[in-house]
Amino acid sequence: MPLGESRLRSERIRTRGDLLLDDPEASHAYAWLHRHQPATVDEYVGTVDVNVRQARLAANRLEAHGLLERTGAGYEVEALHETVEGVHVTPGVAAVLAIQLENYAARVFVQRHGTRTLAEAVACWPLIEDGTIDSGRVGEVLGVHEQDGVAATNFMRAVADYLDLDPHLDAVPTPDVGPSLP
Repeated sequence: MPLGESRLRSERIRTRGDLLLDDPEASHAYAWLHRHQPATVDEYVGTVDVNVRQARLAANRLEAHGLLERTGAGYEVEALHETVEGVHVTPGVAAVLAIQLENYAARVFVQRHGTRTLAEAVACWPLIEDGTIDSGRVGEVLGVHEQDGVAATNFMRAVADYLDLDPHLDAVPTPDVGPSLP
């Protein structure tokens, strides 16, 4: 069966941001290792209760893309800020994307709306924290149902400590939502 003009996924050039958007296991490892650096894969496996083989494979993919660097004490992690098709990818975004490994509702959200929509939700986080918008309005901003906006907000709240440590979150432009809540 001919493929026509389509290209195999392996033939496409993947950036580091693409890797984090497309691979929740790599996002999970990246976010955890970024927060706890310098850390080893064994520390990650012992703390988070993930499969050793999958954790090592994720670390190898991250290292191959230049996001991790081995040191004597463990891995040093580069704090990525890359824009992929208009979506800002940062360590905090990786933490939110990793939620889909542990949360069924997050997997359903990604199936309905895609990882890019979930990543775009992170731009709303500063507005939620300062009370400019509520979680229901997040759905409106993302162009999804209000309940999905509430779910996206809950995913961000689950990793708020990761978002607080994200050195590039301030550089992610927040959406224009009009006047703040009363």
